[in-house]
Amino acid sequence: MEYFERTIEPFQITFSAGQWYLVGFCKERNDYRRFELVRIKNLKMGENFEKKDISNEEIQEIIRNSYLTRGITVTLKFAHKMGEQLTEYFKKEKITKTHNNQYIVVDQFPYEEGLLKFILSFGKECEILEPCYLRNELQKYIKTLLLPYND
Repeated sequence: MEYFERTIEPFQITFSAGQWYLVGFCKERNDYRRFELVRIKNLKMGENFEKKDISNEEIQEIIRNSYLTRGITVTLKFAHKMGEQLTEYFKKEKITKTHNNQYIVVDQFPYEEGLLKFILSFGKECEILEPCYLRNELQKYIKTLLLPYND
């Protein structure tokens, strides 16, 4: 995995979709961003900064709009046994129970490297229904995962 150095003016720490995040102003992107805490390496204290006069709601809207501009709509199907856990990862209004007791989640996701890994974290209990190109990308990704095990 490739890491990048960022200078962040922290705003808050949040918990969402099973992960802890640092929300702050990224000087490199000149915008507010969310960073997964588990991905932060070599954290260093920087220079003091003056807190910007902005509300939590405004920051959430900025981040939401950022995701939408680089996001895609994904439809996922989950096995029945995943039902209770889904609200840990998705908003209730994004989850629909089907007539055969499976679950469908339709949501926006940033189209980036971590999306396939996130989907794979649900194992065989999750299937990408749409978009088709993401299904194909996942198939290719799984084949590359298997390469070291082809004896």
